[in-house]
Amino acid sequence: MSIDGAVLKNRKIYLAFNKNVVTGYFNNPYPEEEGADTDGSCRFSIFGKANTQSSIELRAIDLADAPYNGSEFKLTRQSDDTWLVTFAERDLWKAAVCEHPTLVSGDIIKLAVPRPWAFIGTISTPKEPLFSEPSVDQKTKAYLVKDDPVAILVLNGKSQISNNGFQQIDYLGGAHELIRWVKDGPVYYPIDR
Repeated sequence: MSIDGAVLKNRKIYLAFNKNVVTGYFNNPYPEEEGADTDGSCRFSIFGKANTQSSIELRAIDLADAPYNGSEFKLTRQSDDTWLVTFAERDLWKAAVCEHPTLVSGDIIKLAVPRPWAFIGTISTPKEPLFSEPSVDQKTKAYLVKDDPVAILVLNGKSQISNNGFQQIDYLGGAHELIRWVKDGPVYYPIDR
């Protein structure tokens, strides 16, 4: 749960801006005791639009259900460059997104250093191999699995949505940056492309 005044160290929100379209991913791993009946982790994808430099309207999306369900919330820039979270009154939190919500109205978010991301999505296939370069002979032993969060990178002002049949990704689920390539197609992000 989100507690007034508490700092949740593992709580992270990732946002990518492409014109006024915003995609993202929220992750707050909440380890349960061994043998617990529930998973207290709170993870969801985000889709929305930036209305102005100080207002972003978003929707928390449970990709297991449908691409445009979930809770509506807004980020509003404060004078100290932090962002205030406000969930729609009728939509304070839908249990379908997270059993134990850890992002609620009144939370304050500080956005970190901008990254060169075009879109943020999740892996849609059961197991997706990673490549060190955009070439089939550069396959590594590493792989991602369904629902792993990734960002599609932008390099030299150009989105790497397709390069020789590959997409360059930044894996968002690890403790350290992991930039690799995947074949075109396995990344799902809820926007009209």
